[in-house]
Amino acid sequence: MVHHMIVDDFLDDFESFRPQCDDLNYSGVTSPVDGVFYPGISFEIPEKVKADVIKKLKKITGSIDNLWLFLRLSLDGVDVPHQAHNDASMGRYGMILYLNRPEHCKGGTSTVRHIKEGMKNGPENDQQMEVWKKDVNEYDQWDITEMIDMKPNRAWIFPTETMHRAEKPSNYGTDPKDGRLVMVGFWS
Repeated sequence: MVHHMIVDDFLDDFESFRPQCDDLNYSGVTSPVDGVFYPGISFEIPEKVKADVIKKLKKITGSIDNLWLFLRLSLDGVDVPHQAHNDASMGRYGMILYLNRPEHCKGGTSTVRHIKEGMKNGPENDQQMEVWKKDVNEYDQWDITEMIDMKPNRAWIFPTETMHRAEKPSNYGTDPKDGRLVMVGFWS
């Protein structure tokens, strides 16, 4: 079983991959899982980089089934659909790999717990679902239980039922060169 894990220097060839990210198409996508449009998504990841990610994840977790891998760019003025959320509908495990250059690293990702309900994983009943729907984008309704600081080429690997959010500033910059940029992976 995989628990929360931080892996620095994740990609072997980060230095040559990072500049390629500046010229990709981040037009966004409507998720087939939840029907929500997610801005700033790109699937244009070179095969060599995908192979490196798969190799590393297999070494860490033992096996990778049904890997879904994409880049996510979060720019100033573009709000995310869900702040505090989990990704259990996407797979059993997840990875967030920070792709920002050192001078553009701000914030990171936090694991969170709902202050009144105590929810730290996805909603487990109708009452928790209603609380989550009401407070998903209410920053002050959630306590930070762990902070993963953004650092270039740092991967955070986690069980997808974990409630988390991009930590402020969660969207910044004007383009892929200076905006918040991560590679996201989900697998079973």
